[in-house]
Amino acid sequence: MSTLKELTDIGKELGYKDEELRQFVKEEQDKEREKRQAEHEAERERSDAELKAERERREAELQAEETVVRLRGSAVRLICRLRKTVVRLIGSAVRLICRLRKIVVRLSCRLKGSAVSMR
Repeated sequence: MSTLKELTDIGKELGYKDEELRQFVKEEQDKEREKRQAEHEAERERSDAELKAERERREAELQAEETVVRLRGSAVRLICRLRKTVVRLIGSAVRLICRLRKIVVRLSCRLKGSAVSMR
């Protein structure tokens, strides 16, 4: 960034005087102003892009966390269902074992009765 004095000195070295010198200085100042504005705009766009990327990253993280929570809930419900099913199956197995024992006892008694009567 050139100062007014530097621009004036440069203009004089180039041979400008009076109105031409003032016009040269004004044009150079305008060019520098435009350059600063362009740099500022580029910086703002870069900053906006970084903010947008950060926002999108956070949203993705939040969605991932929500998915994990939902999956954990589903897993808990499935485990509860499995436990209930296992309990029912164990109950059924116990009842079947009891029935089989009764059948075995009856058969055993009949066989003993048959063996006694056969003698």
